[in-house]
Order: sequence, then C-alpha cells, then structure tokens
Amino acid sequence: MTKSPFLFVSLVILFSLPAASRGTLQIDFSQNGSTVLVTGSGFLDTTGLELRVGPAPVGASRIGDYLNDTIQSWDAGATRYIMPLESKASFFSGTSFFNIDGVSSGDDFGIYQNAKVADTMLHVPPDFTEGNIYGELTLPNTDLESLGIIEDSFEWGAGEGQGVYLTTNAVPEPASFGFLSGGMCLLSALMRRRR
Repeated sequence: MTKSPFLFVSLVILFSLPAASRGTLQIDFSQNGSTVLVTGSGFLDTTGLELRVGPAPVGASRIGDYLNDTIQSWDAGATRYIMPLESKASFFSGTSFFNIDGVSSGDDFGIYQNAKVADTMLHVPPDFTEGNIYGELTLPNTDLESLGIIEDSFEWGAGEGQGVYLTTNAVPEPASFGFLSGGMCLLSALMRRRR
C-alpha cells in the first residue's frame, strides 16, 4: 500500500511530459510577462517529406495570419519541406490580420501555410534531414490570448519524429508554485504517517 503515492506521482509526471519528449517537434507558445516565447524543440525525422526546391527563403522572425499563416524563426538558407497534408484550418482563431516581428535564436524552425494553394511547408536548419532541434522566437509586447493559437498536429508518417505539434503553455504564477509545494509536503506527510 505504501507504493501507491509513488505510483500516482510517477503517472502524473509521465503524462505531464510534452509531446516533444515522445519523439516529435513541439512548437510551444507561452506568455512570460509582456512577451510571448515560441519554442521549437524535439526530435524530427523528415523521411517521407518532399524537399522544396527553388530559391532559398530569406530570413524571417515573426508570426502572422495575413493571407498566409506563418510561424517563422529561421535565417536565410533554411531548408523547406512540403508536408503532404490536406488543407488545414488556420493556426489562429482570430479574425483580424496581424504580423508580429520577433527575435530568433537557436535552430531554424517554422511552419508556413499558403491558404490559396493549400500548401503547408516545414522550415528546418540548412541540409537538415533528421535529429534534434531547439530554437526560440521571442515576440515582445504581445498577448498570447489575443493570438488565438489553435493547438493542432501535423503528421506525415507513423515513425518517431514524423510530426509537428502546436501547443500553448501559460507560465505558472507564483501561487501555482506554492500550491505545488504544498501538495508535495502533504504527500510527504502522508508517506511518513503510513510508516
């Protein structure tokens, strides 16, 4: 009987892990003060995707839903792959157009969707085919809620790393840390009492 709290805590931690830890690229939006941080992290395998040929894209550090939906965090020369997807709904639920410039760091990542031709492209570092990605896009003076991010998935195969997931993650308030600490103390007290 004394093992049940440990089992419960282990299950909570397991199911709290982000999708990226299960072998996918996760693009996560989080609010931190007046800034929105967009993080692209995880393992990605582009097997099965068609390489987009043509001029290399120019660098872009922004998100927007003006004519085309974009999450762009890459330098000039990033590699592009066409995701063989049927026309997807917008990344954003809002009806007003916006284009917000930001600052990129780390690895290239991004999704570009052309609503006119139902073309969805994945942007990754130059000559990338498989591996881990970690990059950030910082959007100053931006409210996460106003963006209306739609959590969604883009998958092109059943293999590990053959998917991209959009998620939102609010940064916990200090009161949330207090609540978590209180819960851990309570769990510890219950364990001692059972002994």
